[in-house]
Amino acid sequence: MPKPLPKRRSHRPEGKGGKGNAAYGPNKNKENRTIRLTSEAYAGLEQLALQREISRSELMERIGRGLIPLGDD
Repeated sequence: MPKPLPKRRSHRPEGKGGKGNAAYGPNKNKENRTIRLTSEAYAGLEQLALQREISRSELMERIGRGLIPLGDD
Protein backbone atom coordinates (compact mmCIF):
# COMPACT_ATOMS: atom_id res chain seq x y z
CA MET A 1 0.00 0.00 0.00
CA PRO A 2 1.38 3.48 -0.88
CA LYS A 3 2.52 5.81 1.89
CA PRO A 4 0.09 8.51 3.07
CA LEU A 5 0.45 11.60 0.92
CA PRO A 6 1.62 14.95 2.26
CA LYS A 7 -0.67 17.93 1.85
CA ARG A 8 -0.86 18.86 -1.83
CA ARG A 9 0.60 22.11 -3.02
CA SER A 10 0.72 23.60 -6.47
CA HIS A 11 3.90 23.30 -8.50
CA ARG A 12 4.68 25.08 -11.74
CA PRO A 13 7.28 24.08 -14.33
CA GLU A 14 10.22 26.40 -14.70
CA GLY A 15 9.57 29.17 -17.16
CA LYS A 16 5.82 29.19 -16.62
CA GLY A 17 4.37 32.59 -15.87
CA GLY A 18 0.72 33.43 -15.53
CA LYS A 19 -1.64 31.38 -17.67
CA GLY A 20 -0.54 29.07 -20.43
CA ASN A 21 2.54 26.90 -20.59
CA ALA A 22 5.47 29.18 -21.31
CA ALA A 23 7.88 26.31 -20.66
CA TYR A 24 6.63 24.66 -23.87
CA GLY A 25 6.30 27.75 -26.02
CA PRO A 26 3.47 30.00 -27.12
CA ASN A 27 0.10 28.48 -28.03
CA LYS A 28 0.93 25.23 -26.22
CA ASN A 29 -1.91 25.34 -23.71
CA LYS A 30 -2.87 22.18 -21.89
CA GLU A 31 -6.42 20.94 -22.42
CA ASN A 32 -8.70 19.11 -20.02
CA ARG A 33 -8.51 15.34 -20.53
CA THR A 34 -9.97 12.39 -18.68
CA ILE A 35 -7.85 9.42 -17.63
CA ARG A 36 -9.34 6.65 -15.52
CA LEU A 37 -7.00 5.15 -12.89
CA THR A 38 -7.19 2.87 -9.90
CA SER A 39 -6.63 4.48 -6.50
CA GLU A 40 -3.23 2.78 -6.32
CA ALA A 41 -2.12 4.16 -9.68
CA TYR A 42 -3.35 7.65 -8.78
CA ALA A 43 -1.46 7.53 -5.46
CA GLY A 44 1.65 6.33 -7.29
CA LEU A 45 1.47 9.24 -9.74
CA GLU A 46 1.00 11.61 -6.83
CA GLN A 47 4.13 10.23 -5.13
CA LEU A 48 6.18 10.55 -8.32
CA ALA A 49 4.98 14.13 -8.86
CA LEU A 50 5.74 15.11 -5.26
CA GLN A 51 9.24 13.61 -5.49
CA ARG A 52 9.90 15.77 -8.55
CA GLU A 53 8.12 18.80 -7.05
CA ILE A 54 5.77 19.09 -10.03
CA SER A 55 2.02 18.62 -10.47
CA ARG A 56 0.45 15.35 -11.61
CA SER A 57 -0.52 17.15 -14.82
CA GLU A 58 3.07 18.22 -15.43
CA LEU A 59 4.29 14.69 -14.66
CA MET A 60 1.96 13.28 -17.33
CA GLU A 61 3.01 16.04 -19.76
CA ARG A 62 6.69 15.18 -19.31
CA ILE A 63 6.07 11.44 -19.66
CA GLY A 64 4.04 12.04 -22.83
CA ARG A 65 6.76 14.26 -24.30
CA GLY A 66 9.43 11.65 -23.51
CA LEU A 67 11.16 13.97 -21.03
CA ILE A 68 10.80 11.35 -18.27
CA PRO A 69 11.83 7.97 -19.68
CA LEU A 70 9.83 4.94 -18.57
CA GLY A 71 12.78 2.54 -18.73
CA ASP A 72 11.01 -0.17 -20.72
CA ASP A 73 12.68 0.59 -24.06
